[in-house]
Amino acid sequence: MERDLLFEEIGKPWTVDSRWGVVETPTSMRESANGNGIAAAQGFSQEWIAERARYLAGVEPQSRRWLLEVAFGRVCLTSVARAPVAADGRALFHVQFFPLVSLSGIAPESLAQAVPCTHAHLGELAHLTRRELEVYRLLGRGASNTEVAKSVVRTTRLVESVTLRLRRSLGGDSLRRVIAHSAQSGLYCLNDEHFAQILANHHPRRERKARVESNKADR
Repeated sequence: MERDLLFEEIGKPWTVDSRWGVVETPTSMRESANGNGIAAAQGFSQEWIAERARYLAGVEPQSRRWLLEVAFGRVCLTSVARAPVAADGRALFHVQFFPLVSLSGIAPESLAQAVPCTHAHLGELAHLTRRELEVYRLLGRGASNTEVAKSVVRTTRLVESVTLRLRRSLGGDSLRRVIAHSAQSGLYCLNDEHFAQILANHHPRRERKARVESNKADR
């Protein structure tokens, strides 16, 4: 398939073990002695790791699985393939993350083969509330404030308030930058059901309060 050729040629894969413990990243970092150091340092939640680790059991030798997920704040089509067994006998896997918005050559039917993951690694978006993520996603689709208000069943004034918080929270000085940021994330690519499942599993990070207080102090 053309998809296979495309993914084979882009980037160096991560290497993980059967528990999704990171053995090697594209920058050749090694996991620490606790067995999961890099995964923790990269901000992967235990739920995120466990959900993906479950899929590894179904990846047979000479086969590949595909995940549709949010990793590092972007919607990715992720390739998972068996790697040679480690010297200590561990099963290893090659994992490659590819932002969906950069893969214009991927046919829509190819996405149907990918398993959707409902636990997200939201990166710099992790501190946003569920409502803020909803508005953020719709802005990336090009929706107006009025259209966003209808979709989230809220008033235009409330949407404007959320948009202002997004501008401050993401360090942007204009709505245009927030829209561009959202479009780059690719969250608008997810169907509504998948996005709703991700929202249901999302719990804003505690540093959100500190950010808000910092923004107030700066005004």
